[in-house]
Amino acid sequence: MKYALLTAPLLLMACATKQAEAPRPTHVYGCNGSVAKVEASYPDADTAIITIQTDDNRPTYTLKQVVAASGAKYSTSKSSNPTTGHFIWWTKGNNAVLFTTAKSTSQPEYVYEKQLATCMVAPYTGSAK
Repeated sequence: MKYALLTAPLLLMACATKQAEAPRPTHVYGCNGSVAKVEASYPDADTAIITIQTDDNRPTYTLKQVVAASGAKYSTSKSSNPTTGHFIWWTKGNNAVLFTTAKSTSQPEYVYEKQLATCMVAPYTGSAK
């Protein structure tokens, strides 16, 4: 009985302690086009963080989920100035497409999506532990 009284508070404290959340994995996509690869992580159901690697640059962007007919589609916030554009990352299964927006030169009021790269999840090359 004495043992139970001593261990009960410890058990309650252990139950109340919040476990540290495991880091979310980063998915590496090999791409064609002007993009060599994209590293993507998804910290929650509504967010994607992507790092776009080109020959000379590795910018990172935070995108929010938007409505998609199929797959998962994420977009950076739309700029009030369409000539600056924004990025769209659209995934389905092991495939993804990276778009940017561009302003039409013939119709300035028209903004369209321009495909930058098609990507596929790169094979895992690590070792199992």
